[in-house]
Amino acid sequence: MDSSALPAGWAAEPKWDGYRAQLAVYAGGRVLLRSRRGTDMTASFPEIRAAALAQLPEETGLDGELVVWEWDRLAFERLQQRLARRGATAAQAAREWPAHFVAFDLVHRGDDLTGWPYARRRAALGVLFAERGLTTPWVLCPSTTDPALAREWLSWTSAGVEGLCFKRLEESYRGGMQSWRKYKNRMNCIRRNIRQPGGVEALNLGLCERRSSVTTSPMLTCARRSTTVSRWWRTGTAPAMNRSTARTAF
Repeated sequence: MDSSALPAGWAAEPKWDGYRAQLAVYAGGRVLLRSRRGTDMTASFPEIRAAALAQLPEETGLDGELVVWEWDRLAFERLQQRLARRGATAAQAAREWPAHFVAFDLVHRGDDLTGWPYARRRAALGVLFAERGLTTPWVLCPSTTDPALAREWLSWTSAGVEGLCFKRLEESYRGGMQSWRKYKNRMNCIRRNIRQPGGVEALNLGLCERRSSVTTSPMLTCARRSTTVSRWWRTGTAPAMNRSTARTAF
């Protein structure tokens, strides 16, 4: 969609730079982490499987985004590198570039919740995080019906936010993104590693596109935004949210 305005009757969520993923925790200790297209990614991310067994109840299904955090931004390239790892190499990669699961929907908790409206599922997801005291690698994706807060999230580009996803409050889960509206952020942030004899230094450059012109935004602004997002990211505590805010493997 062309406008970032939040429509009435909809909620907004940040759109992260990662892989869409569904997580299922079965009775008996089985965990399945799969991509939107059905690819089994469980073996590539052993830390997610271990955390699911340690922190989530059985018969739980989550929809979300699988991401890797590097310094003060999301690193999609690290995520891609991890997909091909298995066994000992996957365990080593988990230590070097641990993944996070950003949960934005609860589709199963003992029963099938896909028939519930989005607002009810989101409320249940918040209850799950609170009751279980979920911590890293679980992150509760922010959701809001406040247009001003949604616009503020568009400034998180330096941390890896690509834009916004809009979801209808009264809509049931449809297993895909066909019913979502997506706004691609016009501000893009690029990152460069400058290799020096003593190591690698990171340089963040914010690029703001306005009509046909491109200008650089102050690096300090990018750094401050990245630090703000990374702070809540590492603790699993999202900024203040509005409370009204293909099928899973089950």
